[in-house]
Amino acid sequence: MNYIIVSHCELKANSGIHVYHIATELVKNGVDCVVSVPIPPNNNDHNMVPNFKTIVHGSIRLEKLFNDNRGADIIHAMTPREHVRKETLRLVDYFKAQYIVHLEDNEEEILKKELKVKRFNLLNKLPLSVLNYHIVDWRICPRFYKSFLSNAIGVTVLEKNLLEFNYENRPSIVFYPGFDNRYLDDSDRKFIIKKYNLPVDNLFLVYTGTVHDVNLNEFESLLLAIVELKRRGYNVKLIKTGKDQNDYIDKLSPEVADCVINLHFVDREDLPKIVHMANVLVQPGRSDDFNKYRKRINPDHLRLVMRRIPSIVGRKLRYVNLDRNISASSLSSAVGALSDAGVMSRIFHSDGNGLPLGAEISAKKYKPLFIDIGLHSTALGLRLTDVYTMDNILLINNGAIAEQFIGQHLLFNTPPWIKPELFYWHREKKGSSSEVDYLIADGPVIIPVEVKAGKTGSLRSLHTFA
Repeated sequence: MNYIIVSHCELKANSGIHVYHIATELVKNGVDCVVSVPIPPNNNDHNMVPNFKTIVHGSIRLEKLFNDNRGADIIHAMTPREHVRKETLRLVDYFKAQYIVHLEDNEEEILKKELKVKRFNLLNKLPLSVLNYHIVDWRICPRFYKSFLSNAIGVTVLEKNLLEFNYENRPSIVFYPGFDNRYLDDSDRKFIIKKYNLPVDNLFLVYTGTVHDVNLNEFESLLLAIVELKRRGYNVKLIKTGKDQNDYIDKLSPEVADCVINLHFVDREDLPKIVHMANVLVQPGRSDDFNKYRKRINPDHLRLVMRRIPSIVGRKLRYVNLDRNISASSLSSAVGALSDAGVMSRIFHSDGNGLPLGAEISAKKYKPLFIDIGLHSTALGLRLTDVYTMDNILLINNGAIAEQFIGQHLLFNTPPWIKPELFYWHREKKGSSSEVDYLIADGPVIIPVEVKAGKTGSLRSLHTFA
């Protein structure tokens, strides 16, 4: 297969690193891959040695891009932003190929914030000449971006909430970025302190992202919190890396600036080591339209789901079992809100064919896990004295308590800077259904976990999965 990835940024940027590793793995798996970037790459950036070809947006030398002298089969547009859309359609027209669109942000909310408008749909009513004047190429154009998505043969998303913007329900997949095992190595702390001249006796908050107009208010609130900690006697500093889209940090007052160590772009090899400097790793984002893409939720539905979830731990959640008189979409929103709040977790079904497990989830197939085994037992009306006096307490609850106990420990058995995720596997086939309670990954190995509440039972599902 001949494959072109159209990147919206240079390869040394965060999203560019994602593209770099995708292209690298495609080539390793026999795909002839080319990456189109907006500016010429510098292969010395961050020790990059690509095993794929690169071209620049608008390049006219397209005749012999691929080893078999054929054209491209698939074009993968990394965002629907204007410069990517234009380059993708140019390549599609040249090669007569089909294309896929990747979503990594709530592009509508970004544009709303930058243009200071309250409703995205209002932008569609503006003349195209006005839109062209106000909208830069690295943002979406409201007039074109939905049709660009609609005409794609598929959509990939960085995070499952972004599927909301797959308006025409094109074939889709959650396309998680990979995890770099070097983030688990904290052996070079002294080297990083010396290289970047960091103070030794500080508490460090680390933020490795961009500051732009959309998240500026959140970044300001973070700085205010750090200043307040400083005033209360805590020796704390924020280590900031990455490129910013405004000069906000350069204009900080002396008191605030003293709390910030801005390293700008750092060597890619150093980033895992800098993360390990953190006493707190900052992942900014409150529940607004940019971060959670959330609508208002009926509080009665929240309370209903909160009451019902403990009784169905360990079973696939079916909304009809919560309340058949409430719409599935409303109950789904309530479940999502409780999950985002950390009150419960959704354990998604994964096909389990390879890593990462999250790449093969079914977003509509999951079972709930409550926040804590103690709260779970209390919600079921069980007292501590019951646990001591009833030998078959687990069997009475069909193994739900056992599955809750094991599940919550597996879920949070990860480093604190990694978002907890847990999966399970099932095969729904008439007469031969099977289920493995949990799937976890240990390095390159997928481990199925079966939870048994008593001494009886077979391991048929484990053998079926294997």
